[in-house]
Amino acid sequence: MTTPYQSRRLTIGTLTLGGGAPVRVQSMTNTDTMDTRSTVEQTLRLVAAGCEMVRITAPDVRAAENLYNIKNELLRRGCAVPLVADIHFNPRAAEVAAALVEKVRVNPATTPTATRAARATPTKTTPTNSVA
Repeated sequence: MTTPYQSRRLTIGTLTLGGGAPVRVQSMTNTDTMDTRSTVEQTLRLVAAGCEMVRITAPDVRAAENLYNIKNELLRRGCAVPLVADIHFNPRAAEVAAALVEKVRVNPATTPTATRAARATPTKTTPTNSVA
């Protein structure tokens, strides 16, 4: 009999994930990260709806730096939800965000190495209406 895979337990802010911890609810804002007020308001609505962790995109260094303002306003309003910076294409933004929020999610398909590899890989096209 095989033993089921046991994931490693880790902590994001005050949440425990994996290793038998409960499944966690997460969502992502769809506001402009530079719009602190809208992002804070939407985050508060997500938390009120049951989100335990909120992802916020940080497409560039300026947006990553604004996570500071977002986090401070949330804390001022009594909301200590763990924030996850969603990073695309920008390692420097990831570095900045890592100092400000509980977790950084780097989309591996959008890192410079992955995009260079995708450009270098020839695509194979298959006709959909071929006649035999």
